[in-house]
Amino acid sequence: MLKVSIRFTLFFLLALLLSACGNQPAISSDSLAIQLQTLDKKLDTKRAQLISQNILTVSQEIKEEFDPLPLPWFNNFLVNIGLKEKGLCWEYRDALLLKLKPKVAPLTLLPVVANIDKLNEHNAVIIASKDTKFQDTLLVDLWRKSGEPYIIKVSDDRKYKWSISFSNARCVYSD
Repeated sequence: MLKVSIRFTLFFLLALLLSACGNQPAISSDSLAIQLQTLDKKLDTKRAQLISQNILTVSQEIKEEFDPLPLPWFNNFLVNIGLKEKGLCWEYRDALLLKLKPKVAPLTLLPVVANIDKLNEHNAVIIASKDTKFQDTLLVDLWRKSGEPYIIKVSDDRKYKWSISFSNARCVYSD
């Protein structure tokens, strides 16, 4: 029994160490505001900065609420066996939709999904304007970095192929 416990501990520590490598650096409010302005050319700098602050503030609130461990997949494991209350990707998505949607106008927040109905299904949100092509929208994924906002243009995300999710049984958000 002790041998299994030591192996699990060593595996966990190694996974924790490796997961810290290669993470996207924290995004600044200023750089996010610039990215937001690329979505809507009519969006003035002051409003883009406010939306940027809202995104980062709400993300931090959700991270504090969810209290994740550094490994997202380990959080999933703990949620699935009942040792953590929440922390699955769709729960991050729903929290973002509920808390952030009213704070990004005139931009739009929409749910997206990758690998639907597969074991590695993943959920997040995108930020868009009415004139933005889907591939040019900004993805906001709080699960991938354990509560830290991972923000990337949809077309630049090499890990997932995203599509808009209009109906998802696990979605608690509705317009």
